[in-house]
Amino acid sequence: MRRPGLAIVLLLVLIAGGWMAVVTAAQQEPDLAAAEQHMTAFINAVVVFTKGVHLDEKRLQNVLANMDSLNRLDNDGNGDKLADRAFSEGRYDFNIIIKDPKYAGWCKQHGLDPTSFFKDLMRLETLIMQTQVTQQLDAARAQMPAQRKQLEAMKDKIGEPAYKQALASFDRGMASLERTAKQIQRIPPATDVETSLLAKYGSQIATAMGDQEGDATQ
Repeated sequence: MRRPGLAIVLLLVLIAGGWMAVVTAAQQEPDLAAAEQHMTAFINAVVVFTKGVHLDEKRLQNVLANMDSLNRLDNDGNGDKLADRAFSEGRYDFNIIIKDPKYAGWCKQHGLDPTSFFKDLMRLETLIMQTQVTQQLDAARAQMPAQRKQLEAMKDKIGEPAYKQALASFDRGMASLERTAKQIQRIPPATDVETSLLAKYGSQIATAMGDQEGDATQ
């Protein structure tokens, strides 16, 4: 299943994609705002949906063992993703997925409880997202001073009006970045057990979740 909530990737690209992204930020701001709203909607829903949910080894193994089959179910070529259907009118409703006949039938076939399994899956998804996005946000923050200097160095080339517009967009991007960081922190952090499991099963998690470039927990 495609990981919901990763509109954050677009958010990071628009904010920290280098001076070209900053110069064209005025045209991109609607996309940035939409990405931030999408992320906020996901966090709002998942924090409630997974309240009190923590993974132990058996539950993590269960998610990993069934991910390949679930991904095939969700990538059957019709373009109708379960996660996409869960997002409507600015909010996520995970019950749409749980009650989906295709998903419910898949759970029955594999001896899984639709609600419990999906809660465990979302807990794993959000733990990975929290780790990766926090690292990406830290890197983006570190790049900001240099990017601001690059923008200032272009002032004479692009002209005063364009410079001021780009600078204002840059500052709004920074503010959006910080709001996103606060949203991510609303996800309950990993327990000691979960932290240990993420390290132990890092490579398997990366493979199961489709993160082919390396350990999903790094």
